[in-house]
Amino acid sequence: LLQGGCFLYPEDKKYRNGRLRLVYEAYPMAFLWEKTGGLALANVEGERILSKSFPRADVHVRCGVIMLGPDESKKFNHLRSSLPTWNGGSVKAKTIKAKVEHDETVQSEVRYLKIALLIGAIIQIALFCRK
Repeated sequence: LLQGGCFLYPEDKKYRNGRLRLVYEAYPMAFLWEKTGGLALANVEGERILSKSFPRADVHVRCGVIMLGPDESKKFNHLRSSLPTWNGGSVKAKTIKAKVEHDETVQSEVRYLKIALLIGAIIQIALFCRK
């Protein structure tokens, strides 16, 4: 926590909403992580965990967790900003389109893009930390 590094427990195919409970696990960890200078994200698109609204209807809602130390978060943000949009649109736009149209092809493209972004970010962070 104090030396940097990362902790990743993102959404995946088996756990589409993530595995950690937002209220009891993700919020407290994100609060502590960000107070030490890190960045706590709920997904690859960059949504902060602490920016998510409190789930009043179901306090057991789950979310993905991507926690990066100060150096790793700078590198992750630089990498995300330098990536071109994928196949004619951003991840967020493709996700919205897939939900509205229930298009399986677009949904699978979005899943692959999220996985590719996450893997690319992890590899880049590992390479930068090695130096």
